[in-house]
Amino acid sequence: LRAFLQIPGVTGCQTKMVMGRACADPSPVAANESSAAVGFVRHRMAFVGIAERRLETLCLWHATFGTPLWSIEVSAAATAPVQNHTAPAGLELDD
Repeated sequence: LRAFLQIPGVTGCQTKMVMGRACADPSPVAANESSAAVGFVRHRMAFVGIAERRLETLCLWHATFGTPLWSIEVSAAATAPVQNHTAPAGLELDD
């Protein structure tokens, strides 16, 4: 983790991306950018998922926006290198 944080531009990556900058932008995040990014996520972003909980995030996305969950999405989530890929009981898939 320390080595990763030493890469120029990595610190503040998510904030930079929310503000429309590249993650590896070498200039530091300004205080006003941090505040603006927090406000955007809290008040304007329609959905925030959790990468480590991909399948649950997919299910929540589709339930929130009323779209069908495709079996290919479940397969992709199940093969991703993260933990906890058990489909919820009773999950119905649309092919």
